[in-house]
Amino acid sequence: PKASGYNLLVITIDNLSSQAVSKAYPTLGNFAQQNINFTQHYSSGPSSENGLFGLFYGISSTYLEGVLASRTPSSLLTTLANRHYQFGLFSTDGFKQPFYRQALLTDYTIPLQHRQSDSQTVEQWYNWYSQQQNTTQPWFSWVSLQGAATRNATESQRSQTYQQNSATTDQQLAAILNELEQSHALNNTVVVITGAHGLSLTPGGTSESRRSVLHVPLVIHWPNTPAQSIDYLTDHQDIMATIMQRLLNVTTPSYD
Repeated sequence: PKASGYNLLVITIDNLSSQAVSKAYPTLGNFAQQNINFTQHYSSGPSSENGLFGLFYGISSTYLEGVLASRTPSSLLTTLANRHYQFGLFSTDGFKQPFYRQALLTDYTIPLQHRQSDSQTVEQWYNWYSQQQNTTQPWFSWVSLQGAATRNATESQRSQTYQQNSATTDQQLAAILNELEQSHALNNTVVVITGAHGLSLTPGGTSESRRSVLHVPLVIHWPNTPAQSIDYLTDHQDIMATIMQRLLNVTTPSYD
């Protein structure tokens, strides 16, 4: 079956709290109001590896070790490649974790690179994106950003530090979305923005703070789809199933 022909851009941000999105990430807050905003969305786990595993494999992160051992690629990426999508993969952490090089991206040549800034990552994306303007092939791009770090902040300072540190990543997010808008790519590009995992801005080890490590924003731009807020529970595994079914017209269940 033929795909819809839409491009696909996935932007994942580490430490992306669902709390105070409009303050910490005003660009994401505005984008959410104009598109499909999933307010009760949860990552697949408390770490980047767990969260991204659920996102790209569409199954529980309890299978992560088995997938690493067998070096099983993601059926989503395999399907995109089989549909002749042009790939552009960019990461602030250099795709260094074993999950990337032993499983998810094992079929792709990823240049060895050191950890860099989110702005450098987006600059690399921009250079690649500029080259896609003259091609008729659909493209898939994943931009993995580090987001706001709060490592040295005390519990009482964490929320303020998060909002201060998120400003740089928000600017990079704005740069990507502005480029898509100016090049009219939003007319034929599905954009998925979510957190690899969340971050607790609530002091203490309460159940609410543990839940906020998993509760992340999810905003999807789907061409010709009106803005709406969706309040039922969703998780990262749902994203994979939706893309496979709606974008790529794959009818087999996501766990096959």
